Amino acid sequence: MLNEIELVRRPLVASAIESFWDEVGDDPETWQWIATTDPIPKTKAELVAAFSKRMDSSDAEFFSFHDSQSGDIIAISAFLDIRPVDRHVEIGSTFVSRRFRGGTTNYQMKLLMLQEAFEVRDCVRVTFKVNALNQRSRDAVMRLGAKFEGELRNQREQRDGSWRTAAIYSIIESEWPSVKQSLMEKLKS
Repeated sequence: MLNEIELVRRPLVASAIESFWDEVGDDPETWQWIATTDPIPKTKAELVAAFSKRMDSSDAEFFSFHDSQSGDIIAISAFLDIRPVDRHVEIGSTFVSRRFRGGTTNYQMKLLMLQEAFEVRDCVRVTFKVNALNQRSRDAVMRLGAKFEGELRNQREQRDGSWRTAAIYSIIESEWPSVKQSLMEKLKS
């Protein structure tokens, strides 16, 4: 199957962002749920500028995910709201190439990030914030094993001037072993 590949995670760099443009371009489905007042990027340069602005944040760490065989970039995701004193990170700003949606890509990405969070950074909690109207992403987070905690109303302004309600999910350290096992089983099947 086309979307069944092995992923490698790397720190996000400008050249990867430029390559990612070839995967997502100005695809409306990719940009529909991004909670920002910034316009949808229309060129590689605009995409690089948009990510560069976000990457400058001191509480964000972006990664690119590549096909281990070809080296092609197929996704981007980030640790956000990084709070070492609280042993917490949020996983978000996830963008997956259209041709890799619906397979194991999200499971692989999140397994790599959750392993980093719980096994390297010693987190006790990983949070996910999803647009409450984005049922596809909500379902994907639930399939990871995250638990729904509630909603933050009017959490962030969107590019159309409306306000996003964020659905909040989390995985805590006591749940990590079973979540990890479940993700590994999903990747085997």
